[in-house]
Amino acid sequence: MMAKPVRKRKFSYILTLASVVLVSFLVVSFANLRSQVKEKQAVLNDLVKQCEQQESENAELEQMLEKGSEKEYIERIDSDELGYVMPGERVYIDISSGD
Repeated sequence: MMAKPVRKRKFSYILTLASVVLVSFLVVSFANLRSQVKEKQAVLNDLVKQCEQQESENAELEQMLEKGSEKEYIERIDSDELGYVMPGERVYIDISSGD
């Protein structure tokens, strides 16, 4: 008759150990999934910002094409981004600010 209580204790220890291992696995898995969700959310937010910027730029370009101010746009890009100047135009650079 003494064999039965020992068997029940072994079974309860094994069941307790299995439960602890299962819960530990679930907690680690949940933490891992949560970090992946945060990473993907950050990537999604970056992509949404890029999409909004591109849509804004597209709207600006469409507006310029509709109004016929493409020449003004090209001149602005030439002077602002490429550093070109028109013939006879003088460009003054302020060197006192130290920027």
